[in-house]
Amino acid sequence: MDKKRSRSQELETIIYQQFREKLSEEFDIFVEQRLDSRMRADIAISKEDKKLAIIEIKPNLFNRPDKSDIERHVTDLAYNGQFRYAIIAVDEHTLMLKDCYLNKRDEFKRMTLETICHAFEVIRNPSLVPGIEYREAVFGLLRELIPGEKAQAFCEKNRATVMMRDEDSFYFDDENLEDELFDCFLKKFEGEKICRYTSLSSLYRTINEGKQSMCCIVGMNDRSECTYADNYMRGKQIENNSTYKTPYEVEVENKFFILSCMDAEKYDDLTMWRLYGDNTRGVNILYNVNKEGLNGFKLYYIDYAEADGRHLTLDKIKNLMALKVDERTFRMRKWDEWKHFFKPYEYRDEKEIRLLYNRKNEQAHLWILTSDYQIVCPLMIFGLDKFPLIIDEVKLGPNCPDIVVNQLQVEMMMREKLQIPGWKKKENIVKTSGIGTYR
Repeated sequence: MDKKRSRSQELETIIYQQFREKLSEEFDIFVEQRLDSRMRADIAISKEDKKLAIIEIKPNLFNRPDKSDIERHVTDLAYNGQFRYAIIAVDEHTLMLKDCYLNKRDEFKRMTLETICHAFEVIRNPSLVPGIEYREAVFGLLRELIPGEKAQAFCEKNRATVMMRDEDSFYFDDENLEDELFDCFLKKFEGEKICRYTSLSSLYRTINEGKQSMCCIVGMNDRSECTYADNYMRGKQIENNSTYKTPYEVEVENKFFILSCMDAEKYDDLTMWRLYGDNTRGVNILYNVNKEGLNGFKLYYIDYAEADGRHLTLDKIKNLMALKVDERTFRMRKWDEWKHFFKPYEYRDEKEIRLLYNRKNEQAHLWILTSDYQIVCPLMIFGLDKFPLIIDEVKLGPNCPDIVVNQLQVEMMMREKLQIPGWKKKENIVKTSGIGTYR
């Protein structure tokens, strides 16, 4: 034990000296007391009032069975202490870094001392980063379009991001920053429970197979799903019978899969039963949202147009995408993904919360022929143990066939086929609608 402690202390001194030599005196580097090392990082780096990074000394990290636990602990130290970067020093030449501002769930990446110190200098002086004229134009307009803390925080956090350009456009070098940008325009679901109306046969397949399918956006029953936002941005009317004109358009849309859900306040709503619950013969599934399992998924409220047809959020995005600097136009490379969170005013009463999955280069798991429109459409299929929505309970619709028998049978089937944490403590996981007046 003493030998290990001696090696850690030796490495801590070396790492401190390396950073002290590379960084200017404007940076403060603190070596923490080791009396409560589980609560404090070994080394902390700051610049004036900006907390930049913590460094934890972990020799032989790659050979330790608790490597994942150590990485989570170091991430939490940085995140809870409001430091942007978490760094693990494995030896004199091996530094592992994570940017907790961009994504707390990202993996640690090996980086050189020179690269890390350059990043710190860039944060101190954003004018060193390429694309300052484009960056200032985008952030300036964004602050005008969305006054308040959300846009201000985005601009401040990314004030040193690199901007790239081509012949006609300019854009963020890291396209994942667009996910943060759309957070300024859309409302992320932060609650605990959501629900989804569907048919009894759909619920049966889910229970029997232990899997949840997500349908490609092309196969949705609303034919304007894929075209509404694009048409609005182009100043066109909604084309209910629109078709794709190029193989590229079809290929792009085939990457996106959705599951349409609602807030739990709509759990027993007659209008929703009629529209989406097989005309009251279906079921409504109540889910617990596993936020840790949302990596790769997006879960946001749909943004709706106004009664007069104006779509205020799309108008703001349209202004941003029309921004010109040096004869180049700002381009959002993830627009084809985010455009699926906008719908016309007529659907406002749904209060839809949409789960979206982008398969990127992943192969579709299955192809089907949709029953409504006879469209050949890909599906993505997930095991329930890997899906971010965990079934909490089920409600049978007012006119569900043989509702008394099915309530008992579905309950028994679910308990026998599925192993869901928390069900053992619930007396009933299948309930019936409280609406008794509909025929």
